[in-house]
Amino acid sequence: MNNALVFDGKAFAEKKQKDLLKILEKLPLKPKLVAILVGHNPESKLYLKLKQKKAKELGINFEFKKFPDEQPKEVVGFINEKNADTEVNGIIVELPLPKGFQILDSISPSKDVDCLTTENLKLLAEGRPRFVPPTVKAVGEILGNKKGKIVVVGSNGNVGKGILSHLKKAQGIDLETKDLALVTKNADILISATGIGHLIKKEMVKPGAVVIDVGIEKQKDGRLIGDVDFKQVLEIASFITPVPGGVGPLTIICLMENLIQSMYY
Repeated sequence: MNNALVFDGKAFAEKKQKDLLKILEKLPLKPKLVAILVGHNPESKLYLKLKQKKAKELGINFEFKKFPDEQPKEVVGFINEKNADTEVNGIIVELPLPKGFQILDSISPSKDVDCLTTENLKLLAEGRPRFVPPTVKAVGEILGNKKGKIVVVGSNGNVGKGILSHLKKAQGIDLETKDLALVTKNADILISATGIGHLIKKEMVKPGAVVIDVGIEKQKDGRLIGDVDFKQVLEIASFITPVPGGVGPLTIICLMENLIQSMYY
């Protein structure tokens, strides 16, 4: 029998949502978020629908624009238009982008609530962020005051890099690391952000470790699974985040929190 605490991301996000609603009630104007989708990725469509739903619940203005995957100039033109629109507080581009699309730096850093522009990533690495990337912020809030040796698997990805920038003492490892299990086994806090389903097995985890699963992979039958083999690792961890229902719900709320923050820039 295990005693692992399973993090309830939905409940945590609902509490944060109540706090954000109190802030929004006091604002003379509601913030506006513009979301851009390039191409036809079904997962990206799903994520944007979840963000749109959350914006509606909070009373946030949400504008959605879809582009085909062969018009980068048109996307940049649209972004520039929204950069200049004083009614727009935040602009997000759902990833991944089609090959050859170099458009993220077109977003004004003051409206880059996903923290994907070069300028904002540089500020994050320097420890003086304009915004903390929503997923990175979510991981930080889940960790709270938990202490110990932190290992981040998937350090060469966007999310992994962001976590490393935010958690200064964390050790990053990528999938090409030899003896991956030897490194993960020494972690008091193990964070995985690779998007490879069930990469992290029970034998790769230190007994009593805190395990944060940031990855997600869609199976052929439509199921969503995380980087961590949840049922296995549940037997050995002291704290674990599930997929779905762990980091994801909190990430969306952290995005909306960044949007409110952008009103002051």
